[in-house]
Amino acid sequence: MLHLKEFAPVGIWKRRFGATEYQPSQRIWTVPKGLGFMPVYGSLYSWEIPAKGEDPNFAMPIIHEIIWDFDSSLGLEYAQEDARNFVTYLAEIHDVDCGTIGMYFSGQKGFHIVLPIASIVDMNDQADGLWGVRPQIIRNFALQIATGFKTLDQSVFDARRLFRLPYAVHPGSGLYKTPLDFAQLRDMTPDDIREYASVSQWADPVVFNTPVPSPSLYELLLQTSETLEASHEPAPRASLAAMFDIAAPGERNVRATQLAGVLVKAMDDLPMIREIMKLWNRQHRQPLSQHELDVVTTGVYQRYHTKAHTRRNHHVPGF
Repeated sequence: MLHLKEFAPVGIWKRRFGATEYQPSQRIWTVPKGLGFMPVYGSLYSWEIPAKGEDPNFAMPIIHEIIWDFDSSLGLEYAQEDARNFVTYLAEIHDVDCGTIGMYFSGQKGFHIVLPIASIVDMNDQADGLWGVRPQIIRNFALQIATGFKTLDQSVFDARRLFRLPYAVHPGSGLYKTPLDFAQLRDMTPDDIREYASVSQWADPVVFNTPVPSPSLYELLLQTSETLEASHEPAPRASLAAMFDIAAPGERNVRATQLAGVLVKAMDDLPMIREIMKLWNRQHRQPLSQHELDVVTTGVYQRYHTKAHTRRNHHVPGF
């Protein structure tokens, strides 16, 4: 058994759960109980152990399931309605077998709906987790699927998130995190659910059906991935030669800012930069005023050196 700090990525172990240990193969955190350890928390991701020579603080997350958390401080019935409707949505719109969906009363004020990743992507019976998908993609996908559900907790989709395991006691309510089938989620009243969760149901564990990938969910995941990757593509950069070319009347300020930025990064000599900017400005039929050009040049210079924590040595009269 590995200590949490020794295995998990940077930051994930920095949680105030007391004396916890992490079992990577089960993705669970345990707490001391008697002579052994009692499982209490489960992670949304597991991590591959870094290979020899790699940074020990880095590991690639592996997503096993997506968990939607519906909570309401106004009343359990509001979260129950959203959880029930969300499961119905997955079943009727995306053809997900309800027998593969985990449905749990969280133990206090909400419900966890758990969808195995194999209900989205064909795992080819090789693994129960999907490697190499960035947590941001999973987050965006999960939020898109649950758009419009007001009790959804949107803060739970980060790679460091821990969830209370089924049959673990919630310290605030004294109730157990309890699995439900769809009929129970649909028909039981909040009081019935609380009474049901006052006794552990661990002796009668839920048996799930084998997941079958949903083509529509898979397509949505691909679209989410492509959209996110496209948003991270760097904007095309103008060449240095293009920056020195004559700018159109409506583009002079933008081009002056770009050119000043290149020069400031290349030399720490504001008077020289100003002279080069003057030469560039003179080639225009309608050049910028000297004052306007100096505003742009000095502003870029000051911002760059402030960011670099470097004291500015030059001062332009009038600024």
